[in-house]
Amino acid sequence: MRYQKPLPLSDPEIFSEYTTNGMTYKSDDNNIVPRDSAGSIVIEPTSNKNILVIEPIVKRITNNSFLKVYNTAFQYYKFPVATIETGNAELTVNIDNLDFVDTISTRYIIPYKEYPDGVPSDYARINTSTSTTWFTNGGETLSGFLPLPLTGPNQTKPYSFILTSDIIDILKSSNKTIKFYIQAQFTPDNQSLNTAFRIRLLRTNSNVTQYKNDNLVELKTETKEEYNSGDYPVLTLEYILDVNTMSDYDTFVVEAVSGNPAWCLGNQTIWNIDVIDKPVDDETGVISISGKTSLIINGITVIDGRV
Repeated sequence: MRYQKPLPLSDPEIFSEYTTNGMTYKSDDNNIVPRDSAGSIVIEPTSNKNILVIEPIVKRITNNSFLKVYNTAFQYYKFPVATIETGNAELTVNIDNLDFVDTISTRYIIPYKEYPDGVPSDYARINTSTSTTWFTNGGETLSGFLPLPLTGPNQTKPYSFILTSDIIDILKSSNKTIKFYIQAQFTPDNQSLNTAFRIRLLRTNSNVTQYKNDNLVELKTETKEEYNSGDYPVLTLEYILDVNTMSDYDTFVVEAVSGNPAWCLGNQTIWNIDVIDKPVDDETGVISISGKTSLIINGITVIDGRV
């Protein structure tokens, strides 16, 4: 409340003004503004209307503060600005990859599946090399390579990675390519048997006549005997694609087969698809494989993994 110096109410003219016109100032003086025990203003009923005038408080905000700061800043500048030559300092900036955003790299896995007994599991059946109903669990008789159920984002075909013209253009314009890292772990349904496991990286493209079904590379191991890779063998493959031979709708898939009824362990099976800088030496194809593993290309054993 604004403090108001008490007025001399003994002056008849001043007292008469308050009596006639009401209160025009807020005051703590009960002779001017009657108040109750709680301090609230008491309006006494009279024949005249009591006038209670609350004076507004006006706060004006101006731009003086901004102008002061703005003008102060220019006190530190002198015009015209003088330049000083310091020699020919060359600045080298590599902008080759400034605009590259990787929207291609991804990872495929074998997701959990709920079996009829209600128990979720990431174990997946592997088809056998001879005709059996193992893969279909008592249904249709099958044999040979079948895709591993590797699943990931943006797959337009189940268990596959497909190159599109957009992906190829991005890779070529950025001087990059793609590297696959494939890892698969297996175990025989009957671990007392020596069981062979094979995986292969397959490329298909119905629009390219030279490879409608191109077996790029195949890996093989066995749980016992000469390979002796144990009851839970792991096959791994690193493979770099040649960006110069990529075609629109090249479709890649990882397939597997086993000599006896067996399982693929989903929590240890992955397919990483990574964008990498194009190797300086243009190295493509197989980069590395797992131990105790044979490497087979075009039906020819290039590396013999037997012990």
